[in-house]
Amino acid sequence: MAQGFQPAHAPLFIRTKLSPPRISRKIVRRDLARESLARGAARALTLVIAPAGFGKTTLLTAWRESLLGESQIVAWLTLDDDDNDVNRFAEYVTTTVADALGELVADSAEFGNVGKIVSAKVVITSLINNLQAIGREVTLILDDYDKIHDPTVHDIVAFLLQHLPNNFHLVIATRTEPPLPLPRLRACDQLVEVGASLMRFGIEETRAFFAGASTLKLSASETRAIHDATEGWVAGLQIAALALPRRSSPQGFLASIGGQSRVLGDYIAESILGRIDPETVSFLFRTSILERLTGPLCERVTDQTECQQTLEWLAAQNMFVQALDDDGLWYRYHGLFADFLRARLERQYPDELPTLHLRAAEWFAENECWAEAVKHALAANHIELAAEWVEHCAMQEVRDSRVRGFLASVNRLPPDAVARRPRLRLALAWALLLTVRVDESLAIVQELERQLGDGAWPDSDARRFELRAIRFSIHSIKDDIGQALKVGALCYEHLSRNRREAEDNTWVHESVLNSLVHCHEKAGDLETARAMSHLYRPRSDATRNLFTMGYRACVLAACDISEGHLDAAAARLREAMQVCEEYAGRRSAAASLLAALLARIHYEWGEFEVVEELLAHRLDVIDDACYLDSVQSAYLSLVKVAAARGQFDAAHRLLDQAEIVADNRGWLRLLAACTAERVRLWLLQNRSVDAERAMRRFELVALGFEQSLNDPKLSTHVLLSRVRLLLQDKSFDEAAEVLQQMIDAPNAVDRALRDIRLQVLLAVARHGGGDREAARSALSSAMAACESASLIRCIADENLPTALVYEVLTSLPDSVPESDYRSRLSQALGLRQEVPAPAPSVPTLAAEDALSRREQDILELVNRGLSNKQIATTLVITPETVKWHLKNVYGKLGVSGRTLAAHRARQMALIPDASMPT
Repeated sequence: MAQGFQPAHAPLFIRTKLSPPRISRKIVRRDLARESLARGAARALTLVIAPAGFGKTTLLTAWRESLLGESQIVAWLTLDDDDNDVNRFAEYVTTTVADALGELVADSAEFGNVGKIVSAKVVITSLINNLQAIGREVTLILDDYDKIHDPTVHDIVAFLLQHLPNNFHLVIATRTEPPLPLPRLRACDQLVEVGASLMRFGIEETRAFFAGASTLKLSASETRAIHDATEGWVAGLQIAALALPRRSSPQGFLASIGGQSRVLGDYIAESILGRIDPETVSFLFRTSILERLTGPLCERVTDQTECQQTLEWLAAQNMFVQALDDDGLWYRYHGLFADFLRARLERQYPDELPTLHLRAAEWFAENECWAEAVKHALAANHIELAAEWVEHCAMQEVRDSRVRGFLASVNRLPPDAVARRPRLRLALAWALLLTVRVDESLAIVQELERQLGDGAWPDSDARRFELRAIRFSIHSIKDDIGQALKVGALCYEHLSRNRREAEDNTWVHESVLNSLVHCHEKAGDLETARAMSHLYRPRSDATRNLFTMGYRACVLAACDISEGHLDAAAARLREAMQVCEEYAGRRSAAASLLAALLARIHYEWGEFEVVEELLAHRLDVIDDACYLDSVQSAYLSLVKVAAARGQFDAAHRLLDQAEIVADNRGWLRLLAACTAERVRLWLLQNRSVDAERAMRRFELVALGFEQSLNDPKLSTHVLLSRVRLLLQDKSFDEAAEVLQQMIDAPNAVDRALRDIRLQVLLAVARHGGGDREAARSALSSAMAACESASLIRCIADENLPTALVYEVLTSLPDSVPESDYRSRLSQALGLRQEVPAPAPSVPTLAAEDALSRREQDILELVNRGLSNKQIATTLVITPETVKWHLKNVYGKLGVSGRTLAAHRARQMALIPDASMPT
């Protein structure tokens, strides 16, 4: 496994599923089937489909070994009934591929993005993107796919097939045809099917099988008779191989088999189990309830001793027992054999089943294997016990951001069992909150509050406080700041009175403080927001409660931005983002939450490449699991980048996506922000009628919301749209009057950046109205503030008269003598003559960080847009060597990606600009 990557659900994760079972007997080579598998390597999907017992697993195990012998990358996943959970399925698929890739994913934290606060589609999208970037041929084998019946899992596999990279091949082994887009794949020649006709043993293969599996010498006619009787069915041949040594002649076996599965079942009972001692038969029956077996577990279930030796003996006798690991600690029964054993157990010993399942549940619980514990507890009809175990680890799962797995466990419990456990429902409310399912979370809170009032749940201040904290967070996430502050005041009062309680429950304490800081900042009360921030306790463990840690950085950075301290905000966000990426993955909700806000800052600095680098392959995560400010920052940053490049169609499509999210979440502020930006885009395209329609449409949509358009959070977006429409109509004086009122308004949200933009628009209005001196004054004030904070887009995004810009720029004092700000601003504005500015100092590397010649060569090729694979080909080295050099370069330049490295190297004159002739 790649160093540094561990599955998020370690306690619930069964690693033996990631490799095929060991084959103890000699494998018969099936040339026709293998030829079809070889043809499938050039297609998207190979479907190995045959009834039970046809040797699908054995065939694919042998083929996997041959591919590995050719140094190819092959991942394996054995599926079972528990994988009918789309998030669990995605976790296992991603993990087994990461295992197979090994060091190729050592630098990618995204492969750790499993079990977090993201959907399965996000996880599979991350997998697709990473596989395409790696470039090596990769094969994934999904065995026992017939165990899957959940439509959402089929949908995610169909999604994977639809977007499959050219270097990735999927192989599925199943008993029945799966509900996947097979007709389309057939039409496109992207499907190879290996069916039962190819899986059956031919006569030569049957001879080879018996030569290796039986000590009894068979004549050609006897071999043919057995072959015809079993029709080449591998399971039947294996039963025959076990039975023949105990028969006086093959004819006796042939007379009994009859070619019917019922006869085979009878034969298992009479001729195989009948020759095993009763204690071992009892062991087989009673352990058949287990999907996987190991000695200590079997001893608990059967109340027998030396069970590990029994398992080893059964495996050595080829008694339909397969080892799951190289150490021979874990085993499983062959599917047909297990089905037969379970059926006999249920028929002969039905009264024992609850006791056997309960013993298994208790063993799994003692070993903290909660998924299996809950499964067997439910089978034993111990609903309360299963619910107790889910409840036992519930808040830990939430605190560690293993929310999706926790929700899957809860979904397996009967609703009434969940309803009777208030602590479990409390954790469930937090989990739903973190997945932005606020209405479901609120319903739980309301019910728990009713139970406290009725005495159905023992009342206490701590419980009422936690429920109030969730309600506070719900109002905050829904952007109902007025109501949130009312509830937040009660939460703050409780925190002030109960300091010791806050120390014992840091999750609730930090959640409340995060919401308090956020709500006061959004209400324009920065002084109170800052005062609340001082109540945070020092974090002894930066990796604990990652989501609340990340959100804490977000709300404090929002205060920094409102005060104009963008450098401080960026440093705060980047530091927290690096922790979240390291421990939760690049595409985790916590890291994406931070990246979205950081992208906004880099957009204001005019660093489009950095914006794209931060948001690359993250937008779906942001849609799925991030809060309003991050969603707004991400989408509007990308929209503005597209608009600045003249890509208006792309910009409008992004706004369409953002409005869908806003509508689904009930976020009127996001709709207002999207409308303001869409009005700006239409006016840039000289389509004023469309701009007016966009504004009217928003006003109609807003009627369906409780929030008033006079709300400070909304009014800025609404008034900016109206101002731009007034400027388009040349109503300059009216626009200036509105702008001045906005500037003079108290308690404005996002004050610093907002005031700068208002001053820039005021300069446009004053200039249009003929008051040149007032225009210069407004723009001078805005430009001075922009230069001190290196803000580019506040000025470049507005349609300023070139003469006015040049006049103001040349009149500004040299307040930042070492900055190249004016040159960059001139370039962003498209000024033909750059504004004179003091020569900027070029940053240099320390002597010990000097780039080697190879590192410079690689950086120059990165700057030209070449991929790692293309660079490797050009320089005659391996892609892994390219990645190793780039990792060193990132450390020397203090950056985190290819784009940033090239940008920093150009700034430092370490490499020539790609656009310059060489």
